[in-house]
Amino acid sequence: MPSVPEAMFDLRVVERHIHEGRVTQAEYDTFLSGLEDSASNVETSSVSLVTHVRSRVVQADVAEDEEG
Repeated sequence: MPSVPEAMFDLRVVERHIHEGRVTQAEYDTFLSGLEDSASNVETSSVSLVTHVRSRVVQADVAEDEEG
């Protein structure tokens, strides 16, 4: 099996490539199984969103995974 460029497996286009026959589901599965587990590299952060609604300001604090 010839080597498939990694760009063919980009999450945004891989379904189209499989549908059009550019790559097979088996090639994609092999690519996914070869990826390393990066879970230990995760970093959490907080985001403060400010939305202007008509003439007032509404603020919402959004925190992802506050267990950290």
